[in-house]
Formats: sequence, structure tokens, C-alpha cells
Amino acid sequence: MRRKVILGLAAGVLAAVAVLGALFGLGLFSGREGFSLPRNCDVYGALWTTDGEGLLLLGTGPDGDGFLELRSLDGRRRWRVGGLTFPAPHWRCAALSPEGEMVAVGDVGGLHLMGLESGEESAQLPLEGDIAWLGYLMDGRLVVAMVQGGVLYLELRDSEGAILSREEVARWEAPAYQLTGKLSLTSDGRFLLYPGGEPDRWNGFWIVNLLQRDTGETRTWDLAERLPWLEETGYIEALALRPDGREVSVALTLREPGHVALLRLDVASGGVEELSLPKGTQIPSVDVLAYSPDGALLAAAASAGLYLVQGEEIRVLWHEPGIRALAFSPDGTRLAVLTEEELHIWKCEES
Repeated sequence: MRRKVILGLAAGVLAAVAVLGALFGLGLFSGREGFSLPRNCDVYGALWTTDGEGLLLLGTGPDGDGFLELRSLDGRRRWRVGGLTFPAPHWRCAALSPEGEMVAVGDVGGLHLMGLESGEESAQLPLEGDIAWLGYLMDGRLVVAMVQGGVLYLELRDSEGAILSREEVARWEAPAYQLTGKLSLTSDGRFLLYPGGEPDRWNGFWIVNLLQRDTGETRTWDLAERLPWLEETGYIEALALRPDGREVSVALTLREPGHVALLRLDVASGGVEELSLPKGTQIPSVDVLAYSPDGALLAAAASAGLYLVQGEEIRVLWHEPGIRALAFSPDGTRLAVLTEEELHIWKCEES
């Protein structure tokens, strides 16, 4: 497996961080970039542009008005589209077409299609259900996951937003926004990852489902059966599917300390692995997960900071609470870390 070095932190703490890097096998941390976020805005989603030269930010302004904006890596705003209405705090639903020319964003009003160059809206399409997730396939088709009448559906649409197909996936009684961070589809369209459970019991998501769409086969893990303590002390907060579809990572929010907060599921065997923590480290909960494009790295944001999973180990990368979103750049050389006040960009280089 290819080894990488995560670079970050300011020069003033370089010596201390060098010791930390050597301790966890990550090398030196230096040259972290990024920019501050407006104090009167609430930003909770970040998406890289296809060329890796910009970031799309999704959030709300002081009056609760939702917006999508494009910024360069130094923080300069290129455009902002407002007037969006998001159904819940921290809800985020946007996708960028594979050629990097179109942006799709969903809100209460439906589906909006915009040009990346200017942010100009080319289409606004009403939807029959509530949007849960948006994504593009490699061939340019837009995927819309939505909830309608207690059922989770998957729609495929063309470049102009016209419906090509609609398929029923599973029952889903909870609000659509509760699928945020828990549902995803591989870019080839083969594997769909989504949770299950009893949402009326303390957000009781304990079941992981992986549907192989080309065969119709579903792999299901009932984590409450394997981890009896889960029903009483926690639930699934985030799910991530490795780009090749061979591995699923599970982040748990725990109501009581003392249990593992990060799991890895092997798709071929169905096995469940509890990821080992650095000695003396305790993670009370994990909120956000993101795989690198090659699947070699997994970034995990917990209530205590940022962790990096590489191979069989999980390592402390950065002690910083309040991380809202993680996103690897398309080439896997940078990691965007969105906090309440700043957008940090960590550089990754081969060692």
C-alpha cells in the first residue's frame, strides 16, 4: 500500500509536530493552507472542483438563507448563489459533474443545475420526494436519492435533469436529511451504501446495507447483533464506501465512553473489524468519514480531532474539535478539512 505523508500546521510548531509525526509514522507536518470563513455564515459542506483548483461551499447566511459558492484555494470568492432553502441544519446535498462543468444542488424546492464557471442556473426541477443525496456517475448521469412516502428511491437523470429511470431501494421512515453522511453510490453505479434500523429510537441506525445494483445482491450487517452494547449506547453517525466497493467504514456516535467508535467492514467476507486506537487515545465519537480516491487512506473526524487510518492503524493527525466536513482532492494529494471557522487544506505527499 502506498504510504503518504500528511503535511500541515504552522512553522512555529514545526519541531513539536515533527516529533508527533515520527511517533505515528506520518513524517513532518508543514505548509498547511486554507482560509477563514465569514463569521456571519454557517458553512457545513465542501466539495472540490474537478481540476482541484477550487472548492464549492454549502451553507446558510445570518438570515437562514441557503447558499452555494465557489472559492479559489486562497479563499477568494468567485461567485455565490443564494435563495436556497435547506430542510435542516448541517444538511448538505451537492455534486459536480465528471467533466467539471455543471453543479447540482438540492433543497426544499427541488433540484438546481448551475454552470460551474459562473454559477448561473440552467434548470430548476421539482421533485416528487425529498432529496437525500446527489452524485454523478462516470458517464455523466446524475443520481438523485430521495425519500417519498416512506420509501427510498434512486433516480438516474441526464445532463439536463430529465429522468431516465427510477427504482425503489428500501423502506425509509425517517426524514431524508438523516441520510446525510450515511448514503453513497460508487461512481460506476454498481454499489449503493445506506443504513437501516429504528429511527424512532434515539436515532437508532444499527444496520449497514450494501446493494450491488448490477446483480441485485445485498450484503447486510446488523451491528447491534454483533455489538450488543450498541442499541443502548450509540448509533451510526456516518458511513463511507471505499471507491472500489470492497470495504465499508462505520463511524459511531456514542452516548457513553468505553466502546470502539470506528469499525471497518469487509465486503467479501462480511467481517467486522474494530479499528485499534493509538495507545492512550480515546475517541468518544466519530462524526465524518472520507476515503482518498485510491482507497489507501481514510480520514475520520471525531469530537476530539482528526484521525487518519492507514492499513491496520488509526493515528492522531490533528487535535481540533468541531470538524464538519472532509474531502480529498480528486488526485488525492490534498485533504480539505472544514471547521466552524476555517477551511484547512492539508498537503499529502508520497514518502
